[in-house]
Formats: sequence, C-alpha cells, structure tokens
Amino acid sequence: MVITDPSTLWLAVSAPESMTRLFARGGVLRFIVISNASDTLTARIEAVGAGLDEATRTLAVRALVANRDGRLKSEMLANVIVRGGERAPAVLLPDDAVQSIDGKTHVFLVQAGANGGAKITRREVVVGTRAGGNIAVLRGVASSDVVVTAGAFAVKSQFQKAAMPKMEM
Repeated sequence: MVITDPSTLWLAVSAPESMTRLFARGGVLRFIVISNASDTLTARIEAVGAGLDEATRTLAVRALVANRDGRLKSEMLANVIVRGGERAPAVLLPDDAVQSIDGKTHVFLVQAGANGGAKITRREVVVGTRAGGNIAVLRGVASSDVVVTAGAFAVKSQFQKAAMPKMEM
C-alpha cells in the first residue's frame, strides 16, 4: 500500500544538459499536461540534482505542484516550459531528423552529386529544446543546408551497416 496526498504532487523533470543553468531551487516552472494541452500550470522547484545522469546526460529536477482540484493524477506526462538564458539562433527540425549515434546527436545532409544523384553525409550537431515534435539545432546546421527530415533512422541504419566489417564464410 502506498499512501499519498493527491492535493500536492511532484513534477519530475529530466532537464537536458544544455539547460541545467535554468533550474534553481525556488524557481517556478510552467508545464502542460499532455492529456489537457489547453491549460498551462505552474510548479515551484524544490530540489535540483547534484549532477547529471551518466546515461541520459540529464539533470533531475523536482517541483511541487498544487493539485487542489484533483484533476492531475500520479504518473501523468507533461511538457515543461522553461524561460531564461540568452536567445540563440537555431534551425528548427522535426525530432526524427536528429539521430543519436555513439551517444552524440547527428543529422544527415544531402548534397547534389554528379548526373542528378545525391550524396548523403552525417554531421554532429548541438541541440537545444524540444517542443511540439520539433527540436532546435543550435550548432552544426545552417539554414541553407538540406537535411534529411523523413527517413533519417533508415539512413542512420545504412551508415551503421556500411561501417560493419564484412564477414567471410
């Protein structure tokens, strides 16, 4: 048996490494519960992790949410809105365009080749925030680059397959 008080809940956030400086004890977070995207709620930060999670490169943040009307339920998913820091120019791409390879983020660029063909290369990028199925790419892509936005996972698979040693039987 677990006894809880549903009038206050915790909002557990896994903050990306690039955004850790935006979280401080006592700060206020805004968030949207996925099941009710039309309503923005707030929570006060009560704890910030001492270090990053080694596997995910994220910082654990815990905020307290007043749930007086009881509409929030334990284990609901939410998107957190964080304000602060300086603004930086970014290229906005669909989430699927950015692929993780060996723990680093990459995109695949298309360059015109001879005889109407194309050459695809991969490039490491630095990403920022994610929202609405998109991700901000802060460094590594120019607005003039042609990026594979649909099927990037298949392209990644082909790159990894090509890098595997040939087997002889």
